[in-house]
Amino acid sequence: MAKFRSYIHPLTVAMQHVLSHTPEPVIVEYGPGYSTIHMRRLAPGGTIVTVEDREDWLAKRRKEFAEAGLTGVTLLHRTVQDGYVRAPDQFHRPGTVDLVYVDGRKRSACLKHARSLVKPDIGIVVLHDAERPPYRLGFWLWPRRRRIRHGGFMNRTIVLAPTREVADALRDRICADQCGSLFRRPSREGD
Repeated sequence: MAKFRSYIHPLTVAMQHVLSHTPEPVIVEYGPGYSTIHMRRLAPGGTIVTVEDREDWLAKRRKEFAEAGLTGVTLLHRTVQDGYVRAPDQFHRPGTVDLVYVDGRKRSACLKHARSLVKPDIGIVVLHDAERPPYRLGFWLWPRRRRIRHGGFMNRTIVLAPTREVADALRDRICADQCGSLFRRPSREGD
């Protein structure tokens, strides 16, 4: 039986938004895994740069990606001390990335850096395992009206949208496509 992956639905909705703007999206990922394969399948014409800090995990991913026939993915090994957060900068200038997926180390720092990487007005950032308290510092940098929460107390995913309008559209799409008990719409009062 396949493992349930709660982040797939909001990631898919975010990818569909990105693909509505470009058939060849530029994607940065912190922490390669099944999400890499999923994004690549959704956007076969795009490019993915993914960063991993553990050599053993990276070797495992290389083998898995080769077996899956995955191409067009650049795998980078950087330790936290060796520039993990800024590793994508060697491939992408600020404001040129369509989607950043954060599921690795130093998530708050990665979220902060993602703000400079994504394209203004269309770039999306997705945070996996957002229920963990240390990561809150990263997504609190984004205005409340741009945060879309998905999932329960475990395996929560947060989609960070560039504008309130994009957030509302993505929120409606996620809510329409998912069971209402998995999604809680934030209050419309204030930011």
